[in-house]
Amino acid sequence: LKAKSQRSEKAVERLKQEADESDKLNERLQVEIQNLQKEIERLKRTADRSSERPKASLAASDERLTTASSFATPRTTGKCYF
Repeated sequence: LKAKSQRSEKAVERLKQEADESDKLNERLQVEIQNLQKEIERLKRTADRSSERPKASLAASDERLTTASSFATPRTTGKCYF
């Protein structure tokens, strides 16, 4: 009877330790979940800000190229100004 009692006490102690370890793991996981949720929110804000930025128009850059290429150059006029 005494041996059974000792085994039972050891089993109870082991279960208490497992419960404590489980609680600690649960706490760490909760902290990790909170950190991941914060990271998700930060990424969402970053993505929202980048989608609000005005995108450069390709037409505007084409106009600049056209304007720059319309200046007279020795190649287009056949004259050299040097």
